[in-house]
Amino acid sequence: MNQKYYVYWYKLPEHKNPMKEGYIGITNNMERRDAEHRRNKHNTHFANALAKYDNISYSVLHTVAKKEEALALEYEYRPALNIGWNYAVGGEDTLKSTASRPITVYHKDNYVVTVTYPSIKSAAKALNVTEGSLRARKYRQTTSYSKKGWAILHSPEFDRTTTLTYEEAKHLAVLGIKRNKPSHFKGKLRWSKADKERISKQHKGKTISDEQKRIVGEKNSKNPALCKVITLKHISSDKQYTFHSITEASKQLELPLSRLKSKAQRPLKRYGKDG
Repeated sequence: MNQKYYVYWYKLPEHKNPMKEGYIGITNNMERRDAEHRRNKHNTHFANALAKYDNISYSVLHTVAKKEEALALEYEYRPALNIGWNYAVGGEDTLKSTASRPITVYHKDNYVVTVTYPSIKSAAKALNVTEGSLRARKYRQTTSYSKKGWAILHSPEFDRTTTLTYEEAKHLAVLGIKRNKPSHFKGKLRWSKADKERISKQHKGKTISDEQKRIVGEKNSKNPALCKVITLKHISSDKQYTFHSITEASKQLELPLSRLKSKAQRPLKRYGKDG
């Protein structure tokens, strides 16, 4: 039996344009792929959308004989990052195949020099970084430096002098500003030793009954706060920034998840400490 590949589109009833809306993907087994998508609990635009809406459906846009044809069609629908619910560029094979390709990197301390490795695995070992971080940066075509100062050269024509630092990529793209000091909501700067001891003492011995867990679970499954679209405005700008979910906003802005969740559930007409 000849193998077939499908280019599919997940969408809401009001979605009309597969070039800009919903999620585009390819598979050779639509039933299996649908089950995989609906089991997925990772923090992606599409997974959050599936958790939020119960009226998402899919349709097959194309049926072809070769995987290469399906990948080419997927690229036509998703030629850039973050279109609709897709975060990656279409036409790329899986993360596993991406990891087996050669990779060229450079460092912020001397961006003129490039080093090419036969695979992500060998690059990760040589640079002392995780394979997962390199795979994600390669797959998502990230053009900023990592925390350790490495960047991937995706194209020989890319101007390496324009590479953003890790901090600039996190803050400039979202708020249009760059922090001049670490966020006081992050890590060791968040709580003093005395605060940690006080909080630990307050929670010591507390237990949550199975009934309480059940009630909270049912409440969250019917109205998952973390999957809600959230729009924020910074005190230094009139521009508004909309995120697919509270979790995404938390990661992009490097703010505590609980803080943003609280703001969304109990809106206050004032700016927070973080602006």
